[in-house]
Amino acid sequence: MLDGLKALLVYLIYIFIPILLASLIFGIFNTIFSFLKLQLLAWSLAFLPFVPILALAPSVLVAALSQHARSGSFDDLLRVDKPVKIALKALPQLLLPTLALYGLLILGYPIFPFAAFFAFTLYAAYCTALFKSQRKTSSKSI
Repeated sequence: MLDGLKALLVYLIYIFIPILLASLIFGIFNTIFSFLKLQLLAWSLAFLPFVPILALAPSVLVAALSQHARSGSFDDLLRVDKPVKIALKALPQLLLPTLALYGLLILGYPIFPFAAFFAFTLYAAYCTALFKSQRKTSSKSI
């Protein structure tokens, strides 16, 4: 029971709260542009806050989970700064896999639970290997 609540807290911190904040910013932009009668901007520029969130959220979650797997401490999951730094460092190598993740989610929409499990498992395996190789190269260069 307690492990499930911890997992829920991790998903809330790394996925739900950033998407909720992007949704609030979208609502504010959409309202402002609609009030100014700029409907094209309301539906194009208002979505811009979602781009960095959707690009970074899965990789930050995997970075936090791999950090937890190495240390075994739940406190490492609550530190947001270190997984964000790891994900930002690996962002150029993660752009294509992140697009593939969302592509698999969209293609598998009719069977979404299976597609989500399959896509995120592939993405997590790739990210974990990438983070491990980056850790090895950074420790060799020191």
